[in-house]
Amino acid sequence: MPTITVVHPIPGRLRLRVPELKRDPALAERIIAAGIAHPGVRQVRVNLSCASVVVEGERDCVGLIRQNLVIVAAPNATALGLAATVGLSPVAATLLNNGSSIVAAVNSLRPLMANGAPRAQALLGS
Repeated sequence: MPTITVVHPIPGRLRLRVPELKRDPALAERIIAAGIAHPGVRQVRVNLSCASVVVEGERDCVGLIRQNLVIVAAPNATALGLAATVGLSPVAATLLNNGSSIVAAVNSLRPLMANGAPRAQALLGS
């Protein structure tokens, strides 16, 4: 999973740093495709030389992206702290990591379901 850092958040616009873009330029196309498929996203720009991504969209959309970053980062930071202090089994760490990713993915589907199932089915290819 790529490391993502929020560089500059403003309402309706979010700049992210994704260092893996320098090693894997094909990741840019996947990021753009995932971004523009999301309702509320107007534009996704990738700058490979700076390893940055700019997402422009509705305020709610950018807020959802920030919310998903917290959903993933908080459990992983907690797991890291637990592993460093009291010890955490690899199974528990894996469950925390994968569980937070699943929660973020489901959270991302909320706008699709709010806009109606036909739109969600069209985007999911059903």
